[in-house]
Amino acid sequence: MKVLIPISPKEFLVKLAGTKHPSQLSISAWGWYPQAIGELSRKKQDEYLRDQARMLTSILSRAKELSPSESKRKLHSDDVIKTVNVKKRLCLLEELLRAVDHPDMKIVDDLDSDKGFRLTGWLEPSGLFGKLVTPPQISRDTLEALSLCLNTAAINRCERNSSDDMSKVLLDITLDELKRNWIVREVDLGDLEKGTILSPRFIIQQGEKSRAIDDFTYSNINSTVGTSEKIILQGVDEIASLIKQIFVSGIDDIVGRTYDMEAAYRQLPIHPDDRNKAVVCVYDPAKKGVRGFEMATMPFGAIASVHAFLRTAAAVNNIGCSLLDIPMIDIVFR
Repeated sequence: MKVLIPISPKEFLVKLAGTKHPSQLSISAWGWYPQAIGELSRKKQDEYLRDQARMLTSILSRAKELSPSESKRKLHSDDVIKTVNVKKRLCLLEELLRAVDHPDMKIVDDLDSDKGFRLTGWLEPSGLFGKLVTPPQISRDTLEALSLCLNTAAINRCERNSSDDMSKVLLDITLDELKRNWIVREVDLGDLEKGTILSPRFIIQQGEKSRAIDDFTYSNINSTVGTSEKIILQGVDEIASLIKQIFVSGIDDIVGRTYDMEAAYRQLPIHPDDRNKAVVCVYDPAKKGVRGFEMATMPFGAIASVHAFLRTAAAVNNIGCSLLDIPMIDIVFR
């Protein structure tokens, strides 16, 4: 529950006057890029590039040395998470994060092949953000007690939104995710395991691209999540601040570049104990019925997914800024 406290117009203007303009922001959400800007401005271009190449060569060499350890790490892991993590080098990631004294070393454990990220309950603090306690609205036990009503409602919603054209597109997206191992398996909606919660899928258009969104608010799974931190989403303000600080450092000729991580949330495995809370349902116009699919990777539409990916992005950001001296920020879309 939020309580809004009324204030006078004069008080509002006083508070507004104390708000910083985006160009006055002094650091990023995590505060690592000023160090990279300092190295960039201090070194000559050839020295900067030479040091960067030397560090990259060292990282690649260490990656080869750690190959046996990477294989051993995955040897006795959960089969589903092992498939999601098949290309990840978690031993290398752990070493790099220790080298930069990363505050959230637990990110490696959550990415690891026998754990994964939770979708329900209290999310462990990362140490990356300021404190702000937001307790769960309901418990896991309450969620499971309501499973029959929630699952019936999810199926009914899919049936109501059963436009043949859009349903076919949504089903095709879902079946493609099954082929990519982002979905574990199809489940029988007539014989659900105890504790299983269904979340309806819907589709949105982003330009020419169609994206499946999993409504974990509708299923009340998001209501079970508790957090003790206020997450920070970097955006245009941080870009403006970054560019300003580069100019202030004396560099007036810059080139920027953006990289988009493909299927970002699909890189993150779900904790095995929460997979029965990650069953999405879609309408099949050919079969004239609703089908269910158990997900292997974090869904678009879950509060926990945003937290998990922000932590992952922060790890990459710290390595890029602190080891490679690349001034960078991360923009994450919910």
